[in-house]
Amino acid sequence: MEPVSTPQTPPLKHSRAGIASVIVPISFIAFSSLLMRFGIIALDIGAVFVVFLGIFGGVPLGFILAIIGLVQKNKKKDFAIIGFILNGVALLFAIWIWVG
Repeated sequence: MEPVSTPQTPPLKHSRAGIASVIVPISFIAFSSLLMRFGIIALDIGAVFVVFLGIFGGVPLGFILAIIGLVQKNKKKDFAIIGFILNGVALLFAIWIWVG
């Protein structure tokens, strides 16, 4: 009697949208930190530019990519969850720049 073999499912891959949702807020925070380091954000127009770029550009894009990564079937959700959290941090960072 031969053993019955069960079909093997391939290992899940990471969602590309989830990976991108991690890259977007990290690049925004790094870019903003460099601008702050060199004093460019100290000018009012620099702060407005960074906040506008973050709140109306990168953060919504990052949230959308994270949500896409979370709803994809047969994909790992790790990067999408991390991206969702990092986009929240980037949003708070942009608000901090704007208020501070």
